[in-house]
Amino acid sequence: METLKSNFEVYSFSSKTHEKEYSFDVLKMLDSVMIVVTSGQLKDFTQLAMGVMNPIGGKHITTNIMGSFDNDFLASIVSMLSKKLKKTVYLSLNQPINHMEVPVLTKLIVNEIEKSPECF
Repeated sequence: METLKSNFEVYSFSSKTHEKEYSFDVLKMLDSVMIVVTSGQLKDFTQLAMGVMNPIGGKHITTNIMGSFDNDFLASIVSMLSKKLKKTVYLSLNQPINHMEVPVLTKLIVNEIEKSPECF
């Protein structure tokens, strides 16, 4: 039996803002990327959203796959990341955030994409 090399690459980084420290795990796949965001001791996998480019019309489509289906924060972040990376993005945000944290959290991820684009 032949062993094949995995196509998955995992990249981790963390950042502190205000009074929260966020940990990010990035799973780079062939045509997509999954970003798991945790904070502190919260390591639960409770929410997952997906952003993808619609080949018809070129618009981005987002959906919540798991967790609260009225979480517009998650959908807005995953939509922006999908547009920036030009690929399907899965985003798991496993702690409560408020509308003031959305741009800060988004900026942390975008800064890391610009710093290490090969990891996304």
